[in-house]
Amino acid sequence: MENEMLIPMALAGIFTALAVLGVLRRNPLFVRLGFFLFGGMIVTFNSLGLLAGEVMYEGGLVEIMSIGIFLCQTIIAYPLVPADVDFNHPAIKTMGLRITLTLFIINATAVWMILAMPEFPQIAALFHGILALIMGMRIAMIATGQNPPVHK
Repeated sequence: MENEMLIPMALAGIFTALAVLGVLRRNPLFVRLGFFLFGGMIVTFNSLGLLAGEVMYEGGLVEIMSIGIFLCQTIIAYPLVPADVDFNHPAIKTMGLRITLTLFIINATAVWMILAMPEFPQIAALFHGILALIMGMRIAMIATGQNPPVHK
């Protein structure tokens, strides 16, 4: 791994671990915070790379696409949820499934993209795979009516 990727990969590992800790402790705030910080980190480092003129491919298409996709993840995963949200309400349950599926698709797609680009640190695919797996588990939880408590 090149030196300029050391800090982003360390942060990605920390933010992934935070999301995993949230799953293990059944604390959705930690899960959302991990996804939020992970997405924000990708947006930040890709934006800095574009501004510095350091792009992977001609025109910075990978960086621009990553900024757009992970800006969506950052917005969706904003960690604070109002305490009065009833996750058993059918409309909220449907929206929860849509949001969870969106986060799953974002990270599953990132796994594929990273594996298709051998010049990118392949450990990043592992981090995205773990995040996709967490959302896959969450989809199963929502579908079976297992809603963890809301933490502020």
